[in-house]
Amino acid sequence: MVVDIGIHDVTVQNYRDMLCLHVAPAQLHFIETPQQCLRDAEIWKEYRPVGLYADGLLVGFAMYGFFPGEAVTGRLWIDRVLIDESHQG
Repeated sequence: MVVDIGIHDVTVQNYRDMLCLHVAPAQLHFIETPQQCLRDAEIWKEYRPVGLYADGLLVGFAMYGFFPGEAVTGRLWIDRVLIDESHQG
């Protein structure tokens, strides 16, 4: 089975959908909520929050960022990856 995978910026159109994503209760201590991540992205402009899509359906959330002042050439972070509880497995 081939799945069309998409990574799309968080926009006014999908912002509320991002807030509805959640992991299973047993996973809560492993990752921040999308709400927390989006607040962090407002503070640290280096972060880019994105929605993770499978066949056009929002299934997860992630953040990435480039921090130019860190290390010799800067540092790229791929951070806070979560798949909604209903799409895990």
